[in-house]
Amino acid sequence: MAYLQRRSLLNMQVWKICKSIFKSQWFFHFAFAQIFVKVLRLPHGIIHQKSELFSHKMAWLESFFYSFYLDLPVIAYFFIPLWILHLSGSKRFNLNHIVFCSICLILMVLTGIDVTYYPFSGSHINASIFQLINDPGNQIMPYITSYWYLVALIFLSTYALYKCKGSVYRTLYAKESSTGKKILIGLIFSFGLFVSARGGFYLKPLRSINIGKFVHPKLISYTNNGPFEIFSSIDAIPEEEPKFGHPNLLNWRKEYLSNSDIQKNVCLIIVESLGKEYIDMEDEELTPFIHSLKKISTTFTHCYSSGRRSKEMPPSIFLGIPKLLKDDYISSNYSRNQALNAFGLYEKNGYNSSFYHGGANGTLEFESFLKHTGLSNYYGMSQYPNQDDYDGAWGISDRKYLSYYAKELDKKSKPFFSSIFTLSSHHPYGIEPNFKKSLKKGPYENSQSIRYIDTSLALFFKKIQNKPWFKNTLFVITADHTSISKNPFYQYNIGRFHVPFILYNPQEPIRKTIESTCTPGDIIPTLNKMTGIKGPWFSAGQDAIKSADAIAVMRSDNEFTSIQYPFVLYTGFDGKPVKFFKIDSIQNQIDLKLTGVRFKNMHEYTLNYVRQHYHAILNNKWNTFK
Repeated sequence: MAYLQRRSLLNMQVWKICKSIFKSQWFFHFAFAQIFVKVLRLPHGIIHQKSELFSHKMAWLESFFYSFYLDLPVIAYFFIPLWILHLSGSKRFNLNHIVFCSICLILMVLTGIDVTYYPFSGSHINASIFQLINDPGNQIMPYITSYWYLVALIFLSTYALYKCKGSVYRTLYAKESSTGKKILIGLIFSFGLFVSARGGFYLKPLRSINIGKFVHPKLISYTNNGPFEIFSSIDAIPEEEPKFGHPNLLNWRKEYLSNSDIQKNVCLIIVESLGKEYIDMEDEELTPFIHSLKKISTTFTHCYSSGRRSKEMPPSIFLGIPKLLKDDYISSNYSRNQALNAFGLYEKNGYNSSFYHGGANGTLEFESFLKHTGLSNYYGMSQYPNQDDYDGAWGISDRKYLSYYAKELDKKSKPFFSSIFTLSSHHPYGIEPNFKKSLKKGPYENSQSIRYIDTSLALFFKKIQNKPWFKNTLFVITADHTSISKNPFYQYNIGRFHVPFILYNPQEPIRKTIESTCTPGDIIPTLNKMTGIKGPWFSAGQDAIKSADAIAVMRSDNEFTSIQYPFVLYTGFDGKPVKFFKIDSIQNQIDLKLTGVRFKNMHEYTLNYVRQHYHAILNNKWNTFK
């Protein structure tokens, strides 16, 4: 009985605390802010995305409900002066409301700039808008006179907000609250503010790039807004377009004309950390299955990844955007630009497109980024049918996930364009126990995991080889980047970028070797020529089969690296050549003079390539819009 009385008393105290909070001016302002931020979305939706809203009514309703969650960081950060006043127990209710209205005024001004700026930029404003405003050559008055009606509407709306201050004149803390209760309420309030600012308990705070996880790809721009984009990009690494080179000299806008009535399926397999070195080892084969596949495939012997991390892979392969910025493209201010990935291109051609990764949904922001740029169907660990298969490290081990993937491909409507990114060859190497016992170790720390993925691929191909769609499918095996090596060439030289590119066509099982230089960014343009794709697409990649004189350009730690195997050029970030050399037959480096036709062509190409890359990204022109 005593226990029930104590529990009843505790429930009454909790109810009093909740009642105190919900009847306070703080709750009035929080609820008002939620409504206000949603209203701010309407101008962008009505003016710029009316057709998308009407054609995706249910998706719009879903995005509306998600916006209650997605707006929390904006409300937490932008209204922080107001929350501090409420947390301190401010009884100056008129002052509190004036602060609230002032912040709303700032948000309306930012939204007004965003709505009027969007037609020119094709994207929402971000933190760089403050640099633009501070530019000495920028005059504010012409903008004010041009949009005088918008200025008037903003001030009238601010006045209306001020008049809607309601009759709530209570602080967070009830008058009868003890010091202990006030501290408890303050802690609850502070904790809620912290969680809201981070967007939950995720490892990384919620940012605008994550919107694609929650809403339909066509409504990402609507669900996002200028204030959220500013908050998301405030700590981004600043980028600046180089002064050297030409911004529009290279032909990156492609127009594909179908040369086939038969649309081939595509299965693009990206193996975690599969360096070309592992496949080329002769004294001890780590990859016997891949070796056997090479005998009936087209092998591109000099393929160089543009980055050294998995996060740099999706832009490079699926959009033809190599790693040249200081920051990862996915993490930069520009990842929300209007750009179409390969999945979107193939969907426009009637393909069923999909991306599979056995890691947790949200890993490295793959899902959000790929959906934002055109993918409809992303399958991660959350969609995998048996969560007991989790390897305790990164996700679902490769053998099990590839077996699941084989079943998924069999169910897809044809033609399909699908890609899978494996994970077991990433440290700490989540290999199934029975394979840990049976697979040989060495010579490297990760060798057992490489043998494991090779075995998993062998089982995958065995499972699908008799399917009716198998022979009409183009298979590609490549990697996101290289990994551990004991060979100095693969540790420090261009070998650290050297990845496989194997193209297997079951209808033409013949061995072919292409010696010209290429990158993973060339994979999709090469496939596009073989699959009957139609339409425009923007990519720095090219058809690797027909590009005999191609040059691969990537960003290293201290310079830009250009490769036209066996020739290599290092160019400083200032555009000046640093070093020119040749790789001989035994992987030695032979220094060359900074003269000659080849040097001149490689240096000029590098300058134009880097300049055009920056120009297209910084000006939101990585697309086929005129």
